[in-house]
Amino acid sequence: MKVVPERNEYLTTIFKLKESNKKVTNKALSKSLDIAPSSVTEMVKKLKKDGFLKDQKTIELSQAGEEYAKDIVSKHRLWEYFLTENLKYNWEDVHEQAQLLQNVTSDKMFEDLNKFLGAPETCPHGGIIYSNLKKSNDKISLDEAKVGLEYTIQSIFDDKSLLTYINKIGLKIGDKIKVIEFNEIDDSVDILINNKDNINLSHRVSKDIFLI
Repeated sequence: MKVVPERNEYLTTIFKLKESNKKVTNKALSKSLDIAPSSVTEMVKKLKKDGFLKDQKTIELSQAGEEYAKDIVSKHRLWEYFLTENLKYNWEDVHEQAQLLQNVTSDKMFEDLNKFLGAPETCPHGGIIYSNLKKSNDKISLDEAKVGLEYTIQSIFDDKSLLTYINKIGLKIGDKIKVIEFNEIDDSVDILINNKDNINLSHRVSKDIFLI
């Protein structure tokens, strides 16, 4: 199938919003892609016509659209893994480079790179590389967690400013956390990290940290 970067960007954004349990709307796409709402509306119509989205009022990938998006997302996340593990990029700096590489990666190149890297199951942010991990554990966002229970950080939404902040406060994929308290006034949450460090996280942060 011919590579169309703009189409890829829309489909992978829709897929990642759904993957992170976020509602997919024209407004959400406009914000995520930094594109005018009118342009989003036109592209959504085209994607429905081309069969990548279901022909309905809500924005939802068709089966063909989901499989196509998974393929692109897998290429993207494999390049992110390569850039962090082999070229020692910081995890907040790999998205833009991986986005360029995903659109010029043939199936043969992906297969060879995947073999070279040992078929990793996740990217540095904990996102699934679907070609290597067919089934994922059910996850919840930190703002949905239960007070007093212990969880493991599985993934963090791929947003540069968020990842920079997470890196600054020392949170990592695989950390054990326990919810101490949700604060009703500002919706922030107090958590215990690895049974030793207490920190407070805003709702802006907690909604984009995913746990198992």
